[in-house]
Parts: sequence; C-alpha cells; structure tokens
Amino acid sequence: REGLAGKFNLFGTSLLNTISNGVEDYYEFRDALGYAKGSSWGVDIGSIYKVTWSEMFTLSVGFSIMDMFDTQFSVEEGTADIPDQDMMINTGMAFTQDFGLFHYTISMDLHPMNHGLEFFRMYHAGVELGLPILSLYGGYNGGNLSYGVGINLWVMKLYGGFYEVERGVDLGDESEQRGLLYLSILDFSFDA
Repeated sequence: REGLAGKFNLFGTSLLNTISNGVEDYYEFRDALGYAKGSSWGVDIGSIYKVTWSEMFTLSVGFSIMDMFDTQFSVEEGTADIPDQDMMINTGMAFTQDFGLFHYTISMDLHPMNHGLEFFRMYHAGVELGLPILSLYGGYNGGNLSYGVGINLWVMKLYGGFYEVERGVDLGDESEQRGLLYLSILDFSFDA
C-alpha cells in the first residue's frame, strides 16, 4: 500500500507552499506531502452454503471476515504512518428461480457489521430480472437506490446503471449520484 498522509485541498495553500519551497522533482514533491509505502499480510476467511433443488431454485448464504484482526502495514519507504485496514464482518444471502427463458434473483447482505453503522447503512438488497439477452437490475444500497440494465451477447456483455452513494456521516446527510458503464469482451467459462 502506498499513499499520502493527510488531505489536501487542490486550491489550498498546502500544495502551493510545498511547490514554492523548491521541490526538485516528483519524488521530493510526494515526500514533502507525507508519502509512505508499506506491505503486510492479511487474513480473509469466508464460507458459502449453496442449496439447489429441482434445477429451478437456488439458495445461497454466505459469511466472511475480511482483514481478520486488522491488517497492519510496516513502512518500507517514507516517514508517514500507513493506516491499518480495519476488519470487516459481512453476511448475505441470495435466492434464484430459473425458468429457462426467464430468471430472477433476490439478494441482500449486511456489511460491515462491526463498524457501528446504523442498520440501513449496512443493509444492501437487490433484484435481477433476466431474459437470455437482457437483464434489469434494481437495488437498495445503504440508504440509496440503484438501477441498471445488462445486455449479454455471449462474446460481449455490456452493463450500464445509475446509483447513489452517501457522502455524509449519517444516513440521508448528503447523497451523490453516479453512473457506471461496464464492457466485458470474450467473457466465457466452461465446466471441466
């Protein structure tokens, strides 16, 4: 992991002062802003339990712990501290019903469960309605709505959507709208 210590306003005086103090090159500039680089080993564990019956119904339930016991980095270059990667506990489930020419999936998850967030900031739910070529998506993402469409042309998949994210501290403080466009070419798999 590498990065800069602190936050800098693009039009603020911190950057101007650093540039004015006669930095020679890019490396001096980043070091003056608190550059640090480090490495670490982390532990993730998880489990998924999947049940399929009558080739039409599938229920999946999962649980994971990411960065168990917090991942701590040792500084290899620079002088600033590198923040720990906090442990995250997650759980979720999905139900799919496949009729051949039409399928739907309903899913939900809670994450991160151990960071003290209010329930609806941790709660995420979604639905997919799918045909062989076209899929429609809708969801609730930590207090904000999302929706999109996917086109599957077998050798090429194209997804587009819109979603909101919370920029504030509490639910409903300040949401921001974003868009997504994803293209995957030659995306295929086979069973061996």
